[in-house]
Amino acid sequence: MTALGRAVLWCLRDGRTPGEVLRKLERWAEVVREVARAPNGVAALSALFRYISEVSDIRMEELQETILAKVGEEVRDAMTTAADRLREEGRREGRQEGRLEGERTMLLRMLTARFGQLPATVTARVGAAAVEEIEGWAERVLVAKTLAEVLGDA
Repeated sequence: MTALGRAVLWCLRDGRTPGEVLRKLERWAEVVREVARAPNGVAALSALFRYISEVSDIRMEELQETILAKVGEEVRDAMTTAADRLREEGRREGRQEGRLEGERTMLLRMLTARFGQLPATVTARVGAAAVEEIEGWAERVLVAKTLAEVLGDA
């Protein structure tokens, strides 16, 4: 079995157990170094480190420090790549979620201005709606005569 195969099995077995990956890391250090030296090894390790960070209670910074201390500088690029990807995904998700919340808030303001106080069921429905629904409702609020027409209940 390749070094990457062994590392993947190790991560799948121990990745979800709190602290287990860090405790066993020294034992797996040579396998991790071997993966790093392989073609596309940095990308493979980056994916593994990201997996560990997502399924465990380990913060990426703690994982990065421990791996660099126990495995060595050979994996610095993979750690940096994994950390950068996680940060970028977090920013992107935060922006998308922020945009969605802004659209929900604006739609609720428009509905309230047009139709008065909204029933709790409408507020909850808008709060759970996907962006496509919200966009459609926002367009219909301009021409609909009733709240039911906006929400497609008519």
